[in-house]
Amino acid sequence: MPRLLRLKIISATVSAIVSHGDTGTSYLNDIAPIITTNCNLVNCHDANSGVRNWTTYQNVKDHSSNIKTRTSDKSMPLGRTLTQSQINLIACWVDDGAPQN
Repeated sequence: MPRLLRLKIISATVSAIVSHGDTGTSYLNDIAPIITTNCNLVNCHDANSGVRNWTTYQNVKDHSSNIKTRTSDKSMPLGRTLTQSQINLIACWVDDGAPQN
């Protein structure tokens, strides 16, 4: 004869902050070449364009969150396409605190 089983299901929501380690993404070796090739162009983010100048580390760092957002949503760079690997490198570098390494 079949038996009736009663189950009590309990659910819970847990919030946690999970830190990540340093990804080792280098400004000098990884990020600067992407910026130089795709952004530091005449009439774009060069020193003379009148828009944000990405030719110096400090300017890039100061706007790193915006750079991450705009490259992740693919609204930048205009007229160029970054690979997903390049987008990921920028995101990792920003998440690491945008170090000058």
